[in-house]
Amino acid sequence: MIIQQITRTDADKVFINIDNGEGATLPSGAAVIWHTGTDANGLLIRQPDTAKLFGFIGCLDASIASVTGSYGLVQCFGYKSNAIVFQTDTSIPAGVELIAVAGQNYLQSVVTTTASNAAVTQQPIRAILAASVASSTASATISVGVYIQAM
Repeated sequence: MIIQQITRTDADKVFINIDNGEGATLPSGAAVIWHTGTDANGLLIRQPDTAKLFGFIGCLDASIASVTGSYGLVQCFGYKSNAIVFQTDTSIPAGVELIAVAGQNYLQSVVTTTASNAAVTQQPIRAILAASVASSTASATISVGVYIQAM
């Protein structure tokens, strides 16, 4: 674990050492989860999977190669200026809750209100959008600032 030295001008950040267990190159800012299974070792990470989204640990600090033994850092706390976020063709306000998405390397906004008679599925919210994003003509992934709290 790397905890940035406290300074007056930089936001606090925490990083952890990881190993790419995905079998594919993962880009800088990608959302990742812990790799689970018989070969789990506390270092292996992967792209988010269905039913494992609570294993979200943060966003990659830099791109990481596709082979096991390719080590890197995941930012698990603090402001991240280049997280990958999915944007639909609408604007997104600052402070919107973000979750990892199964089978994708991005975060996306999530509805957090429900009707009083609705069945509720808890969402693994570990990040929020740092600044608003203007509307777009098409849905796409963008690189934007987020606050991560996945420790």
